[in-house]
Amino acid sequence: MKRHRIPNLLSLGRLAGALLLPFVVDHPVLFLAIYIAAGVSDLLDGYLARRWNSTSLWGARLDSAADAAFFLVVTAVFVRLFAEFLQGHHGVLLAVVIVIRIVNAVFSLAKYGQIVAVHTWSNKATGLAAYLLPAVFFVTADSRLLTAVLLLACAAAAEEFAITLLHDEPDPNRYWIGAR
Repeated sequence: MKRHRIPNLLSLGRLAGALLLPFVVDHPVLFLAIYIAAGVSDLLDGYLARRWNSTSLWGARLDSAADAAFFLVVTAVFVRLFAEFLQGHHGVLLAVVIVIRIVNAVFSLAKYGQIVAVHTWSNKATGLAAYLLPAVFFVTADSRLLTAVLLLACAAAAEEFAITLLHDEPDPNRYWIGAR
């Protein structure tokens, strides 16, 4: 196997793992193994693609699709397991994030002819926080952590939407709203 294919295979593995998670939620060891592997693949795919000079538009889109699938599935699993924590302001914040993400997807599709997921630092921070949240939440069940992650997710979604509004060309690798 040629090493330039490894980053895309990691993204495909994360996508497949995300689709398996709902079916293994009642098997904690298997769930945790897939969950950790998905997180590690998310760290490695882009890093390896850049290091090996094998980045591509298709790879960036595949990475974004795998990220989105993983995020949606983990959110659904989290809602199922911790529904009591999503009442009140947590539910409102989650709804705000979802609405902004959907509006941004529709707007970027209309503006650019494609759905563009931007790899901003705030999106990366949100991804890391959301990734760590279930493990930390199992230990502490502190709702303030959920509030913090949801506020970060709102800010990241708003930044991505602002980038879509402000820039004429799609750039999935724009790291923050002020980048040119």
